[in-house]
Parts: sequence; C-alpha cells; structure tokens
Amino acid sequence: MVETQPVLHVQEVSKAFGATQALRNVSLQLVRGEVRALLGHNGSGKSTLIKILAGYHRPDNGQIWLNGTRVEPPVTSGILRHLGLGILHQDLGLVDTMSVLENIRIGAMSHNCLRKIQWKHERQYVTELLQEMGVTIDPLIPVGRLSVAQRVAVAIARAFDVAKQAVNGVPVILLDEPTAALGESEIEQLFTSIDRLAATGCAFLLVTHKPAEVLTVAQSVTVLRDGAVVADRTTVGMTASELTDLIIGLQPAQDVMDRTATVLDAVGLKEGQRGTQVEERAGQVLDSQLISSIPRLQVVALAGRGVKRFDLSLAQGEIVGVTGLQGSGFEDVPGLIFGWWKRATGDVVINGVSAPYLHPWQAVRNGMAFVSGDRLREGGVAHATLTENVSMTNLHRLVGWLGYIIHSKEVALVSEVVKRFGIRPGYLKARFTTLSGGNQQKALIGRWVVSGVRVLLMHEPTAGVDVGSVGEIATILRQFAAEGGSVLIASSQVEDLVGLCDRVLVMAGGEVVAELAGGEVNTVQLIRACYNGNRGTL
Repeated sequence: MVETQPVLHVQEVSKAFGATQALRNVSLQLVRGEVRALLGHNGSGKSTLIKILAGYHRPDNGQIWLNGTRVEPPVTSGILRHLGLGILHQDLGLVDTMSVLENIRIGAMSHNCLRKIQWKHERQYVTELLQEMGVTIDPLIPVGRLSVAQRVAVAIARAFDVAKQAVNGVPVILLDEPTAALGESEIEQLFTSIDRLAATGCAFLLVTHKPAEVLTVAQSVTVLRDGAVVADRTTVGMTASELTDLIIGLQPAQDVMDRTATVLDAVGLKEGQRGTQVEERAGQVLDSQLISSIPRLQVVALAGRGVKRFDLSLAQGEIVGVTGLQGSGFEDVPGLIFGWWKRATGDVVINGVSAPYLHPWQAVRNGMAFVSGDRLREGGVAHATLTENVSMTNLHRLVGWLGYIIHSKEVALVSEVVKRFGIRPGYLKARFTTLSGGNQQKALIGRWVVSGVRVLLMHEPTAGVDVGSVGEIATILRQFAAEGGSVLIASSQVEDLVGLCDRVLVMAGGEVVAELAGGEVNTVQLIRACYNGNRGTL
C-alpha cells in the first residue's frame, strides 16, 4: 500500500522582499520514502523557499505542515529536530577542527546523571548512523582531514540524525545543491545513500540544477519559475530535454525580459542587434587604430577552486561574460585571474606580459582590477566614507612629496568620480553603508576607472542593485570598453549579460562548455546552454 499522507505539506506560501515577489502561492507535498526534486533557474524562488522551511525567513502568507503539525514561525533548530526536519545547506556548515562525531551530534549528545557526555555510546551511535547510510568514516577523525565527498556525507548524516529525532513522524531531509563539489563517482555514492535511506521511509526534497541527477534519483519534480509553481509531476518517462524546457519555459519570465530591456535601452541596443566587431562600438569614441591586435588579457589552462580549466583571450574594447549554474565554477574565474585566490595551474598574460605568480598587487600594477560581488566585505570599507573608499585605490595620485595626502587633490578626484558616474547622494563624507547598492557599485567601479586600469574583472556586478542602477552600470561599462578598456563579467544574471556582452562563455563542471557571440547572446539560448552543459550521464 502506497503512503499518500504528506509528511511535508507547503500550502499557498508567498514571500516578498520590498517590490520583489520572490514566491507566489507555492504549494508542494512530500510523502514517506519520496525523493522530490525542486528545480528552477537562478532567481526562481528555490532558495527563498528553503530558507522559509529552515526558519530563516517568515512567509507573508500560507501554511507549512511537518508530520501533521503546523509549523509556526519563528522556527528554531530545536523545533525542527522535534518535528523531524534535517537540512543540508550549500556551505555544509561543518567545523574543520571538530571531529566527525562532534559535527554530527553537537547539541544533541547523550550524557549521564553527572552531565558527562557518554562518549562510548556516542561513538557507537555515529558509527551505526554512517553505516546506515553505507558510509565508513572514523567518527573521531577531524572533519578538516576528510575529502569533499566525505564532508558531504557527514553533513547529510547530521541532517539525517536531526530528522530521526522526530517525536512522532517520518524523517524529512532538505538537500540544497549537495553535489555541487562532487565528482561522478562521489555523486553515485551519495545517491546510493539517499536510496538506502528513502527505502527506510525517509523523505527527501532535493534542490539541484542538474537534470541528470533528477532523472536518476528523484521520483517527482516541482519546478518554480518567477516565484510560482509551473510544474508538479512524476519523472517517469521524462527526458532531460523535457525537464530543461520546463525550467526555462517557452519564453523568459516577464521580470527577466523587463530587466534585459532596461540594460539594452541603457546601451542603445535591442536584443539580437549586437555587432560582432568590437571596433564598431569603440569607434564611436576612438579612432579604430586604438584597437590593438594584442589581447589585453590572455588566460591559458587556468585551474583552482571550482575551476578545472579556463581559457580566455580578451581583446581591447571587448566585454566578455562568463556564466553557468551555481557551482559550475564561473563564479571563481575573476578571483583566480586576479590572484585573489591561489591558482593551481595556468598562465595569465596581461598586455603581452606573462604573470606566472600573480598576486593582487601585481595585477593592479599591471593595470587590472577586480570588483567583487560582496561589496561590503570584499569591495569597499563599510564604515569608511565615500571619499576614503574612492581615494584608497588612487593614493599614487594624491600623496605629496612628504608622504601626506593632499586634501584638495583628494576632494577634486572624488568629486570627479561622483559627477562622472552619477553617484547619489554626492556627499563626500557619507558612510559607504548609507549608499544604495547601486551607488556603492558605481563608486567601486569608478574608483578603478579613474585610477587608470585597463582590464576590469567583475563578479556579480548587479547583485543587490535596483533596475535603474543596472542600466547606469551597463552604460559605465560600455563607455569604459569604448574608450579602450576590457571587461570580464562573471554573473548568474543572464539578462544582464545579454545587454552588455559581445560574447559569453558558459561553464559546467568547472570547464567552458559553450560560447555564444553576437545575436546568439539572448536570454533563452544562454539559459538553455547552462542546462545543456549540465545534463551528463550518471
């Protein structure tokens, strides 16, 4: 007899952040022993729903039921444990210096009447828990010494242990992109563990971007698009192409089209009308002889972090995008090129000069800058003033012969940046944190442009930026390119790349799997290339 009573029931849940409607009356059900995939492209609402289930966000309306009990916010970890919900987050949340046992059982260890931990009992319990998953790991080994696959197994074991504590019900586990850093054999091992636990009655909600994974391990799928459920069906008989079409839709969502139109309007183009010759755009400002035949930036066999291999030739006056699904490696490319992170292999050549042991200070000296997607922690100094944030990359122009900053020069420079890049409000002593996301980003880009760099490496340049500022940033970058600069943009927002880039590289599994140029750079083809590159076979 098939169990039909839902162990997890999400009913008409909605959530808005300001004017952005992240979720629109989302409903889904999960029954005993079921593995259900939750799919959707970047910005579809998956992460918001997971954070609501984890108690991080409070829904605006709707109801959530776990094992027959309505979940009332605020939700604590103790409540989730009581109701039988375990969560594996993308960052795993493990403590490297603690043992496997401590990571799995922290906050739940058994103790005797003297309040002393029963270590022998705990070790036996964790050993059996891992064996139940089909994993053999020494419970006393520090997590920092484990492989990536073993770390994921420990994180799942912890979620399973939490879910098993349900007072009266079935364990439910949410898996948020568990395979992002795993190889093929490791993914197979993970799915074997999921199948083993599902056979005991445990239910799984799996968030993933990879159609092959869905068709391998999931019995059903819920697809979100533009914050709403657009498909809720079984995976029996479904193909990877059909699944990709469900995710993408016949047309991009209205908000994607609106944002694309904003960027294209800002740079004076329509989708599909982009010229393939960089010289045509640059010629609006400069004579065509400015465009050099020597690439501004060459990257050969770059590897490190989530990148297995990346090659690039970036011409003067060119804007190139790199994108992919979350965990595909695209997000690590700018930092590896810049020397923000140590690269394992690869050559970086700037203006014809090789930089085999590149560090950030060397990159800047060679005319290259990196604008991180985390503006407040890795870009600007949060509690410093607008003036201090702009001038810190231009001190070579502001310091007198005694080594002191010449105040009049500093004011003139920052005032120029404020006026040229439309930073509002233009109060020079304003704290950086008081500026909007868009104005923070314009200040960070502007300070590098006036410093004289010729190559801009950018990660998620429009993250947390309002639509109006997206258009302004697009104009700034196109103008920078027209004046002979070169730009590499790593972004998950494909609609922004459509309005900016001469060509776009699509990554999957740490490598470039597709390159689109000219009229090929449109929202539908970019999204489809992201998913086609992640089909694979397991």
